[in-house]
Amino acid sequence: IGMAGSGVSLLDRESGEFRHLRHSAEDPDSLSSDSVTVLLEDGPDHLWVGTRSAGLNRCRVGEWSCRRFSADGDDPEALGHPNVASLYRAADGAVWAATGGGLHRLERETDGRVSGFTRWTRDDGLLDDGLLAIEEDDDGSLWLSTRVGLSRFDPASGRIRNYVAESGLPVTHFNANASARDDRYLYFGSIDGLLAIPRGSAFAGREPSKVRITTIQRAAAGGRQQRVFWPEGELSVPYREVLTIRFASLDLSESAHEYAYRVQPDEPWTAIGSQRQLILHGLSPGRYAFQVRGRDVFGQWGQSEPLVLDVVPPWWMTESFRALVVLALILLALAIHFSRQAVLKRRSREIQRLSEKREQALEEKLGSEAELAVLTPRQKEILQLIAEGYSTREIADLLGVSIKTVEAHRANLMDRLDIRDVPGLVRLAIRSGLVSEYD
Repeated sequence: IGMAGSGVSLLDRESGEFRHLRHSAEDPDSLSSDSVTVLLEDGPDHLWVGTRSAGLNRCRVGEWSCRRFSADGDDPEALGHPNVASLYRAADGAVWAATGGGLHRLERETDGRVSGFTRWTRDDGLLDDGLLAIEEDDDGSLWLSTRVGLSRFDPASGRIRNYVAESGLPVTHFNANASARDDRYLYFGSIDGLLAIPRGSAFAGREPSKVRITTIQRAAAGGRQQRVFWPEGELSVPYREVLTIRFASLDLSESAHEYAYRVQPDEPWTAIGSQRQLILHGLSPGRYAFQVRGRDVFGQWGQSEPLVLDVVPPWWMTESFRALVVLALILLALAIHFSRQAVLKRRSREIQRLSEKREQALEEKLGSEAELAVLTPRQKEILQLIAEGYSTREIADLLGVSIKTVEAHRANLMDRLDIRDVPGLVRLAIRSGLVSEYD
């Protein structure tokens, strides 16, 4: 017996006593929750236990221990919701779970171990994700009750047919785990009484309502909108142009529909609720296959034909312009390279010129020093004074000799140095470092 807040009680038929099994925070092998909603036997030794808010348990009955299956809406192989409303074993042995997150089929390994779940939801065409009860028809299809009507699902083909008030269904708000069957009917309990469905009825297929793009308006950013046409399902769109696309589900129902869109076939659908228009902007240059799908009053999804949008790039985003930019960058890099090479060559020539000048000056100095080596100290002294601009009389006074002596020394200097005038003596004194050029 499963109880709403007291776990599971097992009756020992021989002793007539109950064994109470509950959740324990310290024991990971205990029930995941004491709020039990449904039980289903799984062979002689195991029991499936569904809970209201803590997922599903597969428990060993003898030595009581449970393996927990928690909900994870982001994992397609896990439970989609922690509330398990009903469990059902089909004629082929498959175990099905009705949860607040859609329909789940338990998948097993070859050794019987549970490996995960396969899930079907509203996105796959079910009337609602909040399923309440499951019953199997004679053809193997499953009837699923919700609070907004019934879904009939064929596991073999994946077909789904939904029944709502507009389909002629007399009641639509059903109760959790309130279903049964006999030789003639499938029964579902609702807040307005019991619904009986004859067994063996044909699985009547129904095409989903068509979805059509009704109008398209275009405008440059901040500009006035203009209505356009799209022959053969293709439209050329300048870059950064804003498109306003309107669409409708053609089932002639006054009920609100749900819509979703995508701009490429391999992208997931983006839900936009009941709004019947979409503003597209900011698409990068390229080709897109825009589609919109709508969920009609019967819970079925129909989708529009693809609208090919060719977003045309501006001139500065074209391949030819990018190639020109790359070429310009290459030419600029080459120009910088050759310019630097020219600068380096000029610097090299300047360094070489300065080096040669320095070597020449050094050679001249060494030559001048060699020339001075033939002079006596007195002659060098007189040469220095001449180079410094002293007159013959001033030199005689400074050295305390006669003018004739100074003139004789100067004549000897010119003779030994093979210099014919005073400026030549001055240049020699400067080259040899005897005096500075600026003295």
